[in-house]
Amino acid sequence: MRNNKEVNAVQATKTADYCLAIIRGRYPSLAPAEQKAAFFILEHPESAAEMTSVQLAAAAGVSESTVVKCCQRLGFTGFSQLKLALVRELATSREGAFGEVEPGDDVPTICDKIFTATLQAVEDTAKVLDPCEVALAAEAIFKARRIFFFGVGSSAVVAQDAQLKFMRIGMTAHSYLDTHAQLTQAALLAPDDAAVVITYSGRTREATDVIELARECGA
Repeated sequence: MRNNKEVNAVQATKTADYCLAIIRGRYPSLAPAEQKAAFFILEHPESAAEMTSVQLAAAAGVSESTVVKCCQRLGFTGFSQLKLALVRELATSREGAFGEVEPGDDVPTICDKIFTATLQAVEDTAKVLDPCEVALAAEAIFKARRIFFFGVGSSAVVAQDAQLKFMRIGMTAHSYLDTHAQLTQAALLAPDDAAVVITYSGRTREATDVIELARECGA
């Protein structure tokens, strides 16, 4: 198992190499004002790479302190480090616009945006995924006596789908739609159980509560 310095070094490298992927992945967890700054960077990466923090703040309609906080929330020390990472990434690849489906879009445009966003999500995941962490998670799941999948809202549907897929390969898997049932089960986990929590933003209160309970139980 790697120590904290090694983990931090890997995370810092990924943050520097895949700036736009990091922004897209952490965008939902940002505060509304911070999202404005992040959205501008995603929509206009070339322009953002040539701006100062003051200019970016003005263009995004936020304060300079918000820009700095946004950068720090994304894992950078400040705007200068984010800007450097952005320049490096743009030098090696040109990313498409962070386009949202608009009311006036025609059908071909909507299809193109959806397909592009889906492909981009897969590429972003491949960029930031740590194979060592995946291997550790796979080993924990394989050795577990029972596997519990947790999720709230639409993530609960994903959890149920995962449960069915694991049951098909002969593993003991469970999931619950009811949030209270999830919290109760999380509090009853054993050290030889595996808990898989599915959350899009990483900030859903019920999901974080499940994670804390699972950790306390040693799962």
